Formats: sequence, C-alpha cells, structure tokens
Amino acid sequence: MAVTDQTILEQIQRVTLEGSGDLGATWPSGMWTLTEVLGYLNQRQDRFLAATGILWTRVQTAITINQSDQANPTDWIATLFVAYVSGAGVYQELPKLDALELDFVLPTWPSATSATPRGYYEVDGATLTTYVVPIPTDAGSALERYYVALGTTLTQGGVNFSVPDEFVPTLKYGALAEMFSKVGPASNPALAQVCEARWQEGVELGTLMATEGWFAL
Repeated sequence: MAVTDQTILEQIQRVTLEGSGDLGATWPSGMWTLTEVLGYLNQRQDRFLAATGILWTRVQTAITINQSDQANPTDWIATLFVAYVSGAGVYQELPKLDALELDFVLPTWPSATSATPRGYYEVDGATLTTYVVPIPTDAGSALERYYVALGTTLTQGGVNFSVPDEFVPTLKYGALAEMFSKVGPASNPALAQVCEARWQEGVELGTLMATEGWFAL
C-alpha cells in the first residue's frame, strides 16, 4: 500500500509535538509552516532519487538536426544511459564525455561522421541540455535516455511518494533534519545530526538496492 504525504506529515507533527496531528494541515507552534515542511520533503525526495538511481524513466526523443544541444526531458534529474538511434533504427550507446574529450571529438574518428554522434556532454545553462558530438544531421534520428525523473510533487493532498514504501521513512528523517537545523527556536543540532544519520543510512541502502538488488541488504 502506497504511503501518502498526509501520513508522513502527521507523523512529523506528532514527533515535533505539533498538536495531535491533522494530516499536516496546521503547525500551531509557528516554528514551521506547511509550505516549509512540504518543501523539505519534496527536496529530500528528489535528492534521494538522484543519489540512488533506484527508479528510472525511459524516453526516446527526436533529435533536432544540425545542432549539438538537445533538450532534456522537463522532469530530468540525472542521466543513467544515453543511446543514439539513427533514422534507420540502429542503436549505438553514447559514452559521457568530459570537456577535454569533447574538444577532441572529430568527424574523422573511426566510423564517425557528422550524422553519427560519438558521445554526449551535459550542459547546465538556462535550460539543461544534452550536448552531442559530432553534430547530428540524420533526419529521423533520436536520443533514447534512461534517466532519473523528478518525484511527484507532494502537496498535503494525499499524494503518494515517488520512492518505494520502504524508503519513505528516509525522507521523513531528512525533512526532520532540515527542521531541526533551522535557525531559531526550532534549532536542535543534536536531533538534526541523528536524523541526518538516519537519512544517510537510507540513501546508502537505496543505492545498494539499486545496484545489487534486495538480496544484498
């Protein structure tokens, strides 16, 4: 059974003595607000997904020919794998390049032409894009991406978390670490440290599960 944001918000309310709990709707002490706590949960959810790679999305998008910059999916967080698909449907894995390798990519490489990219580089500009080289000119070609996507936004509306149920407590501890690290009356460095440690344990277990499977836990 999926865990909803209301369930975790109420658990956080109870552990912080914010009344008897009302599914996260109100925060009587005034030390935190619903918007603030939701922000912590959403942030930690995306951080967990990016750090572990436990869930991924596969999308194939048409290449815009005659340019290197190719727009990433709007919900992109991190890339796991990229393949170039020619107009004839031939797949070729594209390795991730660093800036130096990018400088040395030439159409004269073995088997390389201006129509067949040999690698990619991620560019974090005004809009994050995947930069492929050499410049593709093959009409009908595409990029197939396996990537980590943003989690579903938690709103206190009964939204399901985007991580496996077993790791929802990890996000709760991450949010509590943020709450107890806040400057002001809510500050409690000792509790923040303990919660951060629980968060880190969850991230490490999630990473292990993503790479080795449940049998490794």
